[in-house]
Amino acid sequence: MHGILVVAHGAQDPNWHKPIEFIVDRIRELRPDSVVRACYIEHTHPSFREAVRDMSACTYIKVCPLFFGDGSHMKRDVEAMRSIAQREFVEIEFQFVESLARDDRVVDALAATAADQ
Repeated sequence: MHGILVVAHGAQDPNWHKPIEFIVDRIRELRPDSVVRACYIEHTHPSFREAVRDMSACTYIKVCPLFFGDGSHMKRDVEAMRSIAQREFVEIEFQFVESLARDDRVVDALAATAADQ
């Protein structure tokens, strides 16, 4: 079974998570054959470890960071997740992709939406 794990920052405000969950729900619609979850770096759950444990039936997980830059979260936190994956979840194959915001399709969609406003 394959999984998709969206990584986001996290926030104390529970309303902050609504757009992330909307994205996760949309991915589920597009990939009904996959286990799709979100995890958060700070302030909320599930953490990376918790989410991967919840996806334990998966033999492959694509990890998709949802950040707009390559700052400390990409350099420090996502790299730490990569290390955790290699040490603690050896039975699962992981693919860590670049931040989704670096994908031209995402940039085009954001630009088109902003231009239409």
